[in-house]
Amino acid sequence: MGYPVDNKIDKETELFVYIGANAIEENRQEAFNRYFKEADVNATLMPLNIREEDLGFFIHNFKNSKIKAAYFSQEYWPLVAQLLHATGSVSKDETLVDSLAIVDGAYEADFLFPKALVDMIAGNCEISGYRIALIGASELTHALVPLFAEYQPCELVLYDERVENLLPYEALAGEIPVDINRIQNREIEIRGDIIIDTIGKYQFRHTNDTICTLLTEAHPVYPNDNVYRLRYDDIFDTITEIKTREWIENGRF
Repeated sequence: MGYPVDNKIDKETELFVYIGANAIEENRQEAFNRYFKEADVNATLMPLNIREEDLGFFIHNFKNSKIKAAYFSQEYWPLVAQLLHATGSVSKDETLVDSLAIVDGAYEADFLFPKALVDMIAGNCEISGYRIALIGASELTHALVPLFAEYQPCELVLYDERVENLLPYEALAGEIPVDINRIQNREIEIRGDIIIDTIGKYQFRHTNDTICTLLTEAHPVYPNDNVYRLRYDDIFDTITEIKTREWIENGRF
């Protein structure tokens, strides 16, 4: 199977890739290449369909390829981190990786998604002084708590079936008050001005005007015309803008 080529490629073109089981069909390369074009650099990003069982082979050979950096589809984030643990490129505490580059012959891993998410929310509403609700004790929650804490919300409200899973996040929140809540059934009422569901397992009600960030399509949401809803596809353009700028400014050319 080949891949679509949107730009002319010559021997000086710097190559980047988007990796996923169905990367070509997702057609996400256009967003990256738009920012390369705006920056007037000789670079292009191509989608590559790579099966889960072949991902380790790709990462193993990445250092010896002409590819400068890669961004991975959402379903591969945990697996990329696991594969990099074996190389010593990331610590065991880093459980999600969404992008990978080669710097001075070594892997440089990053998990950009949480920053892009928080940046996009901050660009659409005030975070300082508001209540942030996070559903699920997950790797994403672990990454989001300190990022939100930097904006000085009035409170972080955390939800999970096991409250002991949430206790480590109190230290990550610093001086921000943390309210821990047990989920006792699959339908829960959430207290929060900004609500982020990190796992998509539950139905939830909310009564305040909120920004409701749904990272999965796993369940419906009770309607509220005043809610600003943010999904993965909305966040992805922010990801591509941040990542292409980073690749350019950090001398990948």
